[in-house]
Amino acid sequence: MADLEPCHEAEFDGVVHLLSEEQMDRLDKMEMSYQRIIVPIIDYQNQTHAVYAYQMTLTNVPDNLPSERYLDIIVKGCEHYGVRSEYINRLRQEQPVVPRKEPHMYQSITDVPSDVFYTLDELAKHNGADPKYPLRICINGKILEHIGLPPSDDPDYETQKRFHAIIQSRFVGREADFEIAKGLYEPLHKLPLSEEDLSDEHRAMLEDNCLSMLSRSGQSNIYWKPVGRLHRSNNNTNSSS
Repeated sequence: MADLEPCHEAEFDGVVHLLSEEQMDRLDKMEMSYQRIIVPIIDYQNQTHAVYAYQMTLTNVPDNLPSERYLDIIVKGCEHYGVRSEYINRLRQEQPVVPRKEPHMYQSITDVPSDVFYTLDELAKHNGADPKYPLRICINGKILEHIGLPPSDDPDYETQKRFHAIIQSRFVGREADFEIAKGLYEPLHKLPLSEEDLSDEHRAMLEDNCLSMLSRSGQSNIYWKPVGRLHRSNNNTNSSS
């Protein structure tokens, strides 16, 4: 997760987008672990502006290098919008990154019951609308059920509550692969326009990223358990081993 913080005499290049209030509201909902702040900037014509930027609200998040994927996205965006080449070259040549995982290193959800299957209609009942159906999400054909939040006096409660709200608002009661892929663009794979655009390797990468996200948030198998697999209408299941 990226963040923004003051650093004396440091600078970085970026792109300012003009958005409507409706678009900003949508962006606020997407960036649920961030708050909008106003920062001063100077453009290439040496004009000053006050613009919005997002700053992380989570605390005690360890500092990490950006991933190779994340830097690729930044570089592609800089190239597309005409950011000065000196800055792009600096990113490419000087910014250390965490290398991409090779596909054989991807994590996979384990202990999934091999003989339990659910249809999309059955999965849809677990979208949070009816409290008698616990929340469920489907990742790469594997269905996870939310066990519940910790007690309200638990030190981890507020963090888990925020993360739970993100999951519930965007991913529960359906296959999450396509939705995750739209927000987790990977330049090595084309941007999917539908579920059919996701290759097996792309889905495996999304599963790995989902497990990493759950682990970073302290969720992992503490708050989610595998309960079965997705049964498709063509009698095929979408899962990896």
